[in-house]
Amino acid sequence: MNDQDACDIVRGELDGNTAMPRVLPPAQLDVLARSSAETLVAKAMQ
Repeated sequence: MNDQDACDIVRGELDGNTAMPRVLPPAQLDVLARSSAETLVAKAMQ
């Protein structure tokens, strides 16, 4: 997997997160999105 694939996966994950109901405060959603993106990047680089 190359860097572009990883970016596309992360972008898709973040786009998917925008559909979440806004139950959590925006800062909390940002933290969740960032941690999920970091997890995907870490998996992609293995």
